[in-house]
Amino acid sequence: MTRCEYCTVVQNRGIATEWRINMLRVLVVDDEPYIKQGLAMLIDWKAEGFTIIGEAANGKEAIRFLRKNKVDLIIADIKMPEMNGIELLEYIRKEKLSDASYIILSGYYDFQYARSAIKHNCCDYLLKPVQKEELLEVLRRVSQKSKELDNRQNENREKERALFDRNLLALIWGKFDNYNIEYVTKHLRLSKEIKYININLDFTGQENLTESDKRKIQKNLYMQARELLKEEEYHIIFDVGKQDSSYDIGFLYCDYLSDDAGLNEGEYLQQFSGQLGEGINHKIILFVGNKVDSIARLSESYQTALIAKTLQMFRNDKDIAFYDENMNLNGTSLLERRKLDILIQAVEENNKEEISSMVDSIYDDIKQSNMDYNLINLNISYILYQLIYLATKQDDNINQEEILQYISKNAFHRD
Repeated sequence: MTRCEYCTVVQNRGIATEWRINMLRVLVVDDEPYIKQGLAMLIDWKAEGFTIIGEAANGKEAIRFLRKNKVDLIIADIKMPEMNGIELLEYIRKEKLSDASYIILSGYYDFQYARSAIKHNCCDYLLKPVQKEELLEVLRRVSQKSKELDNRQNENREKERALFDRNLLALIWGKFDNYNIEYVTKHLRLSKEIKYININLDFTGQENLTESDKRKIQKNLYMQARELLKEEEYHIIFDVGKQDSSYDIGFLYCDYLSDDAGLNEGEYLQQFSGQLGEGINHKIILFVGNKVDSIARLSESYQTALIAKTLQMFRNDKDIAFYDENMNLNGTSLLERRKLDILIQAVEENNKEEISSMVDSIYDDIKQSNMDYNLINLNISYILYQLIYLATKQDDNINQEEILQYISKNAFHRD
């Protein structure tokens, strides 16, 4: 993370907004204690957006400090024992130890020193005794420069993130090429066990929330998930469903995430779900897709996560719905899955005789089980999802995304 830390404040209706803490960290390097004390007392550093986090008596002490701590501004005396301010500046820039802004303090103005300081990217040169207004002027220039740099870096990060999301969406929707795979694998730490998880906000009973409110909560859910995953934040993607009535984010779960936390998969997802729910103060449901062994098969896991979401309509008692568990429901929710899978395989092999036989068998099962309309819809939807995947493997021009969204939006409503 950068020094800009994202925090959330829960406000009315439980909607969280973002604010930033942006304190620039300062290291003061001078062999005279009264100079360091005087600088600390000369101005209200906090009011100017700065905090002095360390002091050193010479350049060598400063180097040891910088190897363990990141700072944004170094104020160093030009004359010190062992290593003076110019030597410290030269060392820092040569070794790329810090890109902090640098201010030289001196009891006199020396052109050669000043020229050397400028050569090594020193931002200013102050004469002792340091005057309050001069120091404030310099600090405000440093602060403005820092803000401009932050803005550029944030813009670059957002552009890079948007490009990554486009490549990841291509994999999720099953319309990808080798470039998409290479780009995603370059930016993600992956494993041989990958699951797509649809994280969906449940606004049941919250009719007072406007569409704008819901989208803000969805955005906050996205930011909260990224914050929880820290350096693995690229495993979270925003609004995959892209539907008016869908408020979801996507999560690429890899088994190493739970391993690193010392938990099994169920424990990890339960903990993750609980932390997300607490952070946004709204109910969320995780729909866990089937495990795949390659990022190239991510769309398969995505489809099964959507099926898990559909099946959850008939089992709305869980906050985490696993595709595998829902496919093994007791009773008449699903027909015998073996028959459905045989039908799909027959379609893939273009075995017309087997297709006809399995359709007849499935139709007979539906009649004999007295299955209601919604459950018939559920079984047909399972077949549709599998057929869509087969179709996209045969024809790259098929828009899997649009078809899946249409089915998810229109095929599963209960009267």
